[in-house]
Amino acid sequence: MNSCNGNCNTCNTDCNRKCPVCHANSTKVDEQTVKSMLIDKSLVITGDTYICLNRKCEVIYFDSKLAYLKEDVRKPIWFKEDITNMLVCYCYDIRLNDIIDVVKKTGITSKEEIIKYLGKEKMHKNCLLENPIGKDCEQLFLNAIEYAKGE
Repeated sequence: MNSCNGNCNTCNTDCNRKCPVCHANSTKVDEQTVKSMLIDKSLVITGDTYICLNRKCEVIYFDSKLAYLKEDVRKPIWFKEDITNMLVCYCYDIRLNDIIDVVKKTGITSKEEIIKYLGKEKMHKNCLLENPIGKDCEQLFLNAIEYAKGE
């Protein structure tokens, strides 16, 4: 495993992989996550895969040989979408507008209570396969609640 040398310009570690199209920063994503997000399940993942963090770039995932675009994934990527249509929680299919509505109508400000209010508590939670970065949406959900409070 490479350790950080403090100079990102000459670094080639996982934290400094750049998108092959826009050259923006990226973050490594589990192969299972990428496979679950791709529409065409026959596409071959060739090694470590990353997600482009540039909201304006059409590239979603890339590896050493291929780039996968918006039309290659089955769900919209939250930070690459218009804020009004932004998916916050992929497992429970909750959008920012849903959270804003609940906070405004009820004053509820906890993730668990919002999920319950929306009647989605019985849905299956599997962040690794449902969230495009393969991680829990906890911080994004909390940010959405704070945003909703300010609306």
